[in-house]
Amino acid sequence: MIKTILHQMWNERHMNGWLFLELMAVTVFLWLAIDPLFILMSRDRIPAGYRAENLYKVEMIPYKKTNMKYRAEADNDSVKAAVFRNAFETVRKMPEVQYVGTCLMGNYPCGGALSSTYYNVDSTQTADGKSKEVFCVKYFTSMAEGDDWPATLGLIDAQTGEPLHIVRNENVNNLLVSRAFAMEAFGRINVSGEKIGRQEDKYNICGVYEDIQKDIYANPAASVIGIEPALPKDFSLLFRIKEGVDREAFEKRFKEEYAQRLAGGNFYCKGIVSNEAERKDFIEWRGYGNTYRLQSALTLFAMLCAFLGVVSTFWMRANARRRDIGVMRSVGASSGRIVAQFVTEASLLVTVAFIVALPLLMHKVYAMGFAEPLDDFITRHDEKSDYIHDIAWMHFAAVSFITYIIILLVAVVGAAIPARRIAGILPSDALREE
Repeated sequence: MIKTILHQMWNERHMNGWLFLELMAVTVFLWLAIDPLFILMSRDRIPAGYRAENLYKVEMIPYKKTNMKYRAEADNDSVKAAVFRNAFETVRKMPEVQYVGTCLMGNYPCGGALSSTYYNVDSTQTADGKSKEVFCVKYFTSMAEGDDWPATLGLIDAQTGEPLHIVRNENVNNLLVSRAFAMEAFGRINVSGEKIGRQEDKYNICGVYEDIQKDIYANPAASVIGIEPALPKDFSLLFRIKEGVDREAFEKRFKEEYAQRLAGGNFYCKGIVSNEAERKDFIEWRGYGNTYRLQSALTLFAMLCAFLGVVSTFWMRANARRRDIGVMRSVGASSGRIVAQFVTEASLLVTVAFIVALPLLMHKVYAMGFAEPLDDFITRHDEKSDYIHDIAWMHFAAVSFITYIIILLVAVVGAAIPARRIAGILPSDALREE
């Protein structure tokens, strides 16, 4: 059968030549349309590194000076600290709450604010024997009684795989570091007890946690958690409710009963917001949602254009061969055999056109790089990444495979449907001249 198909394709080389060029153009067009959506979808699957479900933030809002409830005598750091401490204790004692955690205002995943710094690592501590200066995101929490920010976020100990907690009275002024930080700085994760920082300002590492995202769609970056002796004068207050708590009922109860207990000084409690809702708002605020929707629409439109173009070409090709189909039917060829021949021809054309188009795509990627649909939003670093969208050959292979499968399916559909329709009519009708 293959020999007959190749002979038939050679006899129709003029017609197949135009179809071959069309398939090459469709391959390049579709590959370039799929690539940016592939990157978005791949980044969307990066683990956040913490558990957003059941995680809430308390919204403490200051009165404006023009507000009737504003009191000038309460506008000082001591009153502010007392208000936040009361909010902390009130939330900590709620029966539905499992963990409470604090950090500098907005310095948590999707909190809208980040702190960053560098830490020096001595050459005697590193795997390659070279001193290093490691850039990282820094979060701050406190040693206050009941403050357990790692557990509130749901961080995991990278060495044991167990939930990570702050050890009371032992970790003050120490650092928890992420897996990415440990690997970049030391080349290993068993780094508890190591000291990092400037000669006159050294910090002890007291644990390693699994990486967390600093931003939506971003690769997890090196980060550390600094553990301060006490609560700062103002902070973001987060808490995690217990498993099985009715979230809707709890949110309603908090608004009606708990919120008023947290008010004081020149602050009132607006309510609580779930981290899941914050993530959604963050996506829209940074424009990620629009980018995702736009790129999805463009890719689907490109696929529709490719489908209509390829299917219509194969449909016309099948109609042009009505006489051939009539002859095959008159000599006893079954409908299934005719469809199989047309599908095989289409598959061979698609495969050869795809192979020929690959060098063009490789040149494009080599010269211009892959698509970066979020390049305006995400600060990229040169750190090594194990994610498929950051490994060039895996990225190229994945997008190419997806493109090939889509074009192959389109070609098979475009060849099979008209071939089956024409093969189903009488041979005399198929042989009739138009």
